[in-house]
Amino acid sequence: MASALSLAREKFITGCYLVEKHFMVYKLARLLQLAGLVVLPIAISGNIAERAEGKPFLSEPEFLALAAVGVLLFVAGWLLQQGSRPK
Repeated sequence: MASALSLAREKFITGCYLVEKHFMVYKLARLLQLAGLVVLPIAISGNIAERAEGKPFLSEPEFLALAAVGVLLFVAGWLLQQGSRPK
């Protein structure tokens, strides 16, 4: 009887750990998605805004690199979120 109780307790603790781990991965995934969504408007506004000399703050290659970083952050977050979904 005591063996069954300890087995049930161990299963409950392990189950809680797995749920907590999935929730943490899910939160990290959502944070990456949010970061990706924030980086893109910053890249766009950096390309549109001009300095006093009339040159943009970000050149085209810098703008494209920053936009690519934003897209990659979002995609990595989305893939991580899909992987952490309970099956």
